[in-house]
Amino acid sequence: MFRYLRSKCLFRPSFFKASVKIEVNYNKKPKFFKEGSRFLLLLGLLAVGLFFFKASGLSAKPLSRELPVLLSIEALLSDESQYDGHRVVVSGRIESLRFQQGRMGSPYLKIVLSNLPDEKVAPQTLEVITLDFPKARAGDQVLVQGNYYISSQKVGQHFEHFIDADLIVLDEF
Repeated sequence: MFRYLRSKCLFRPSFFKASVKIEVNYNKKPKFFKEGSRFLLLLGLLAVGLFFFKASGLSAKPLSRELPVLLSIEALLSDESQYDGHRVVVSGRIESLRFQQGRMGSPYLKIVLSNLPDEKVAPQTLEVITLDFPKARAGDQVLVQGNYYISSQKVGQHFEHFIDADLIVLDEF
């Protein structure tokens, strides 16, 4: 009688009758990683990596950088086509400093540099654009190192006759 009640009262769907047993063997190697093909795969990846390394021009030797030329503002502006795009070091006195924003909102510093007062020449000025903010004020004598351009773009704006400064150092001599 108990067996009869059990079979009538308990509803058992048909998918419970057959049980599926899944076995996984983790020690077995996948088919696509056979011993010979693994070596060929690594050799191919090495060849492709070496090709892109050589094609990109990267090497262990350091990049050669042009040495800067020490000039006065007068010498730079008198023969500016010779120094266009080249590295220069210019000494001068800061007339003004202006913090400004580039086209995309990045801050930069625009410095107006003039001849040193002890020179017996007409005063000339030169613009200096830098992304660094040196510890200098108006009236300080500085050395500016960077690339001189007759006409170029920097911080999304067009400038003429300026130095894109890498380094600005107070000149205390």
